Amino acid sequence: MNQERDDTFAEDWKPGNTGEDQPPTGSEETSGLSGSSSTDLPPAGDTFAETADTQPTAADTDPAEDDTSTQATPVSDDTQDDEATFGDSILGKSDGETATVAMTEAQLIDQIPAVQETQGRYQVLREHASGGMGRILLVHDNHIGRDVALKELLPGQLGATGSMSGAPTSEILTIPAYARFLLEAKVTGQLEHPAIVPVYELGYRANGSLYYTMKMVKGRTLHDAIGEADSLPERLDLLSHFVDLCQAISYAHSRGVVHRDIKPKNVIVGSFGETVVIDWGIAKARGTRDIHEKDLVQTFEALHGEETAGTVKTVYGTALGSPYYMPPEQAQGKIDQIDERSDVYSLGAVLYTILTGQLPFLGSSAREFLLKVLRENPKPIAEIEPDVPPELIAICERAMARRPEDRYQNATELTEEVRRFMAGSLVQSYRYSLRELLWRFVKKHKTVLTTTAIALVVLIVGGIASYIEIMRQRDRAEIERDRAVTARQAEEIAKEEAQQELYSSNIGLTERCIEERRMSQARRLLAGCPEDYRHWEW
Repeated sequence: MNQERDDTFAEDWKPGNTGEDQPPTGSEETSGLSGSSSTDLPPAGDTFAETADTQPTAADTDPAEDDTSTQATPVSDDTQDDEATFGDSILGKSDGETATVAMTEAQLIDQIPAVQETQGRYQVLREHASGGMGRILLVHDNHIGRDVALKELLPGQLGATGSMSGAPTSEILTIPAYARFLLEAKVTGQLEHPAIVPVYELGYRANGSLYYTMKMVKGRTLHDAIGEADSLPERLDLLSHFVDLCQAISYAHSRGVVHRDIKPKNVIVGSFGETVVIDWGIAKARGTRDIHEKDLVQTFEALHGEETAGTVKTVYGTALGSPYYMPPEQAQGKIDQIDERSDVYSLGAVLYTILTGQLPFLGSSAREFLLKVLRENPKPIAEIEPDVPPELIAICERAMARRPEDRYQNATELTEEVRRFMAGSLVQSYRYSLRELLWRFVKKHKTVLTTTAIALVVLIVGGIASYIEIMRQRDRAEIERDRAVTARQAEEIAKEEAQQELYSSNIGLTERCIEERRMSQARRLLAGCPEDYRHWEW
C-alpha cells in the first residue's frame, strides 16, 4: 500500500486512479501485490499470483515507528498460548495433545512439515514486491527449469530464530509472523482449484527461515482491467472472470476457508483468459484458532477510538484487509460473525465496481468510510450506469445486503445467479414484469420464433396465391361455360330458323305440286314438314 494515501480516502476513486488498491505509477501491468513500489515491478506481463504482507515499508514509515515495523511483534503469555494452540493444528496434533511455550528437548524434535532448500536450486532474478513483513522474489527453479514466485519473511521478522540452524521446530510458532506465514502457505496450498494460485513447495533454509514457492501468473489484476475498460460493455466482458472468482471462493467455502480480503487487486486476469485468486494472508480456516483475531479486535478498537495518523497507517494490511470491499460486520469489528456470507458481500462489492467503474463507498477518513459502510447504502447503480441490466443490479444489491441473512448464503448461490443471467435464464433475485417475460421469451427463442414466423408468412402468402389462382380458374371456367351456353343458344336459334325455312319451303313446293296435280309428290313434301310447325290448318 502506498503509505502517502493511508491517511485519506480518495473522494473520486475510480479503478486506475491513484490511491488505495491502485498499482504504482508507471507500470502497464502489475502483479496485484500490495506493498510493492514502482521500482520493484517486473517487466510488463510478469505478474505473481500472491501478495506480500501489506505493512508499511521502512521508507514509508515514520522514524519513531521503525523499531516496531521491522521487528517481530512482542508476544504476551496469552498470545503465546494462542499461537501454541494454532501450532498444534499445523503439526497435526489432536485436541488432547497440548503444546506449551516452555518446550522440552523432546518437544523441540517436532518439526514444521517443510523441506530443506537444496543449495543452488533457486536463482534469484529480482525482487518483485516487499512489505513490512515479507517480500516476493522472482526466482528461476534450476531443477525444473521454470520461473516461479518465492515468498519469504523479511529478516527482521525472524527474531531469535534467525540464528537457528536446521529444520524449524514448533517453537517458531510462538512468533506471530511465522504462524501467519505458515498458515497462509498451508491454506493456499490446500486449496486445489484452477482459479487459486498453486503452491509448489514449502521449505526452509539453513538458518531455519521459511519460504514457499508458487506459480507465476502473467497478466494483469482485475483492478487494472476494470480501470482500463472505457465503457459498460467492456466491463461486462469481465463477468466471466467474476464468475471464476465466485467459483474459486465457493470452492474455498466448501473446504471451510473464508478469504476475508476479496478485492479486484487480489484477482489476476491472465493473458490467456485464466483467472487466479491470490493473497489468502488473512483467510480463516474452519476448525482452527483465528490467529488474526487479536489484531483485528485491536484494529477496530483503534478505529472507533481516537483516530491518529499512526492508526490509519496500521489499519490496512494483514490485520484488516482492504476496507473498500469490507462487509458491515467486519467494519463493525464483529469477528465472530465473519463467515461465508461476508465473502459474498465482498464479491457483491467487486460486482458493483465492475458494473459502475466506481467503489461502493468513499470517505475522507477511515472512520468516515467505515461509518458509511455501516449506515448507508451504496449509490444506486442505475444512477451511475442507466444501461446496466436490472437483473445484475438485483444480484449485486442482494449480495451487498447489510444483514448477512438477506444475502446469498454462500458463493455458490451467487455464482449460479450470475451464470443464469449470462445464459439468458431467469434470475431468482429479480422480479420480472409480464412485458419483460414476453421480451425474454422472444429473445431466448428468437431462432425458433423467427423460423415459425417465416413459415407462417410463407403459408399465408402461399394460401393467398392459391386462392387467387383458384378464383382465376373459376372465372375462366364460368367464361367458358357462358360461351358454351351462348353457342348452344345460337345453334338452337339457327336450327329453329332452318326448320322454319324448311317448313316454309315445303309448303310452297306442296302448293305447286297440287296445282300441277302431282299429288304423291305433294304428300311427300307435307310429310317432311317439321311437326312443331303443324298448326290448326293441318
